Amino acid sequence: MDTLAAPSRRRDDSPPSAKEQRYVVMVLAQLANLRNDRTNFLQSMLALYLFASKVSQRAMTCLNHMGLSVSITSLRSCLRSAARSALKQLQKLASSGMAFLTVIDNLTKQTNVRYRRLCNDPDFLTLTAGFILVPPASRSHKMFTREDFRRHLVPHLTIADFLPTSTDQENFYKSFCSMLADAIKLCAKEINVKLPKLNFPMPDIFPIDPSEKPDIMVLPTKDANEGVINEMIEILYSIQSDVGLSQQQCIEKLLFVCGDLMTVKNIRFVQLVKAFNFFRGAQFRQGECSNHMKLEWIETAMGLFHLQMKILSHMFKIYYGKTSDKFSFTCFIDLLNQDVNKLWNRHDSQVKDFNTCLDLVDTVLNGCLISAITRFCNPTSDTTAEFEANLGNMSQISLELAIKTLAKYLSNFNLVSEMRKIPDEMRNVGLENLLLFIQQGLMLRNLGLAIRQGDSGRILNSLSYFTI
Repeated sequence: MDTLAAPSRRRDDSPPSAKEQRYVVMVLAQLANLRNDRTNFLQSMLALYLFASKVSQRAMTCLNHMGLSVSITSLRSCLRSAARSALKQLQKLASSGMAFLTVIDNLTKQTNVRYRRLCNDPDFLTLTAGFILVPPASRSHKMFTREDFRRHLVPHLTIADFLPTSTDQENFYKSFCSMLADAIKLCAKEINVKLPKLNFPMPDIFPIDPSEKPDIMVLPTKDANEGVINEMIEILYSIQSDVGLSQQQCIEKLLFVCGDLMTVKNIRFVQLVKAFNFFRGAQFRQGECSNHMKLEWIETAMGLFHLQMKILSHMFKIYYGKTSDKFSFTCFIDLLNQDVNKLWNRHDSQVKDFNTCLDLVDTVLNGCLISAITRFCNPTSDTTAEFEANLGNMSQISLELAIKTLAKYLSNFNLVSEMRKIPDEMRNVGLENLLLFIQQGLMLRNLGLAIRQGDSGRILNSLSYFTI
């Protein structure tokens, strides 16, 4: 109080700095809390921030004694109250009658111990976490009914229903032009060369307005393992209760549940046979229950991120090869000094680190694209050195011509099939593998960019390619 009452030591009348303002606000909050214990708004906000920042309980106790934060008990009470309020809002969701998306996935965490003994060993917790995505008002839709999803037409689908149309092919061409231009710009940036303006934007098919943000509502974390059918059934019943679905809605409506491949397999109404073992989905298991308990309100599919992981895993499996192969990931991993044990699991053919593996594919793909552009601009050149030396002197017309011609060539997905029709002794298998990798890599990049930019039309175009 003496400090606050003392005259200011400022030599001028300039306003206090932000740091000094924070000091004054914190001191006043402490004084107000001393006067009235319930006046602790600032301390509560600081405690929530510290909790979200994973500050230790010992540090928060010290700050509480200094009057800068509320106690651990008060913080727990605040979190419980917020959780109850969020659950009440969640239970009103189904009564609105509007469609929403449910996303669930497993959550695995290791429980560490300080002193490891015979009966005190670290273990893994397997939980299930999820959230609800509510579309904005401009894209909201009434809950779908069973009749909206015409299951009886599914057996009549043929490959012709998934073949890209002429419009899709034109969009592939434009996307390839844009990605080729980006590869040239990246090369020019690395060698400090100024390029003429290259105008090849990505096609906008059905972009989602990023300013219209959906509402995200977190589901309570379930102490259950989605890999076990019995526990998956309990998870689905719990979600059914959490969102407030009525018995009539469970019988008539249809909602979308998204997850990874294991989530889809353990929910769907399927029966798989493998070595005399029967694997039954949750919907199949509950098929003889009451109508509102059959879980028939669920329609599930794998999420786009997990689809990217699966595509990347297939590409690694196909192109992994050996060091002696002319075109293989193993060769590029050695050239780039990457640790293969951090990228790929040879035993179960699974990608270990998605982002690192995707970076490797992008790096190799950019190198292949620059090599293809180099060969187009100078057919007699075997290296990219001449192309890099002449890149700054190339005109806008010549660069655009190279991009358009090469994009037209690569967007012909029958190209490799036509090359394989010639006699085996005349085939260039290395070139065929290279072209296949470039086409598949560009389509994977196109899918990733479409997801990142929120263009659902380009996503559907990419899915038609990977479906076939």
